[in-house]
Amino acid sequence: MYEAPFGAMIAEHPDNGGDLLLKTCACSSTQGALSELLNATSKMVLEATAGKTIKTALERELMAAQNVRDKTDRKIEQARWAINVIWQQLRPANDPADLRIVSSRPTNYCGPWIVSAVCVGLCGTGETEELALIDLKGKMGSWIMALEWKKQADAKVQSAILQ
Repeated sequence: MYEAPFGAMIAEHPDNGGDLLLKTCACSSTQGALSELLNATSKMVLEATAGKTIKTALERELMAAQNVRDKTDRKIEQARWAINVIWQQLRPANDPADLRIVSSRPTNYCGPWIVSAVCVGLCGTGETEELALIDLKGKMGSWIMALEWKKQADAKVQSAILQ
C-alpha cells in the first residue's frame, strides 16, 4: 500500500479557515485515503502521548470529587481548631484541654447537620458539617462575650463595695 505523507493528505479549506480538506488524490481511493489518514494520525498520537498516562473522564471526575472532599475536610478541621481555641479561653482548669465535638446528621439525609460540644451544652446546626461548626463557633464566641461582660459587671460591683 502506498503511504502518503500526512501533509500530502490534508489541506486547509480555502474558504472556511481552520476546516481541513482530505486530499483523496494522494491515494488510489477515498477509503485508502481515510485509512492512511487514520494510520498517520494514530502514529502522531502515539508519539505525542508516549510514556504519558491518559486520564479518562471518570478519572478526572473522581480526582475533582477527591479535591472537593479534601478542601471540605480542611475547612472542617480549621473550624474545629477555631472552636478549640475558644475552648482554651473558656475551660475550667479541671476540664480536658480539647473540647469533644460530636457531629451527626439524620439518617434520611434530609435534615441539617448537628454538632454538639457536649461538656458545655452547646450545639450548632447547618446544611453542611462545616456550617454547623461555624454556627457552634459563633455561639461559643457569644458565650465568651457574655462571660467578659459578666466579669466587667462583677468588677464594677466589687469596686463599688470597696468604696
